[in-house]
Amino acid sequence: MHARPPSIRLLTGLLSLWLSACFAGPRLAPDNNDRTAKAFTPAAGRGAIYVYRHSHGRGYNVPIPLAVDGRDVGGVANKTYYVVEVDPGSHDVWLGWSPQVVRNAKLSPIAVNVIAGQAVFVRAGTLSNRSHKTVDASTGKKDLLSCCKLAAPPVRAPSSLLK
Repeated sequence: MHARPPSIRLLTGLLSLWLSACFAGPRLAPDNNDRTAKAFTPAAGRGAIYVYRHSHGRGYNVPIPLAVDGRDVGGVANKTYYVVEVDPGSHDVWLGWSPQVVRNAKLSPIAVNVIAGQAVFVRAGTLSNRSHKTVDASTGKKDLLSCCKLAAPPVRAPSSLLK
C-alpha cells in the first residue's frame, strides 16, 4: 500500500477544513449579546429595527442580504436575527437586494417608522422580495424569543486591502 505524499495530505486537509467552514452555518454572536438584544430596549433617544428569519423550508438555508438605509448589515440566515439601532424617523430596510443592485429595478425597500425607545420588527421570508413584511411588536418578540439567535456582524476586509 502506498502512502500519500505530504503535499496531497495537506491539500486534502485544507480542502476538508474549507468545506466544513462553508457548511458550518451562520456565525452567531455571544449568548450575552443575544440576551441583551432580547431585552428590546434601545439606547436612550434611539429606536431599534429587528430583522429576523423564523421559518424553514425551501430557500431557507441561503442567507438573505440585509441593508438598512443603504448600509450593508449582513446576511439573515434561518433562525437568526440582526438588530440595528437607528435615530427616530423613517428608514429603508432592504432584504435580498441592496440599493446599489436595484437602482434601475422596480423593487422597493420596506419602509419603517421608528420611534425613540421602541422596536420595529421585520420578518424575512424566502428569497422572494414579496415575502418580507413588518410584524407587530408582540409577534416579533414572541418569534425572536422562541427561535432566533443574534447573528454576529460579518467580518469585513480591512480598508487597506480594498485599495
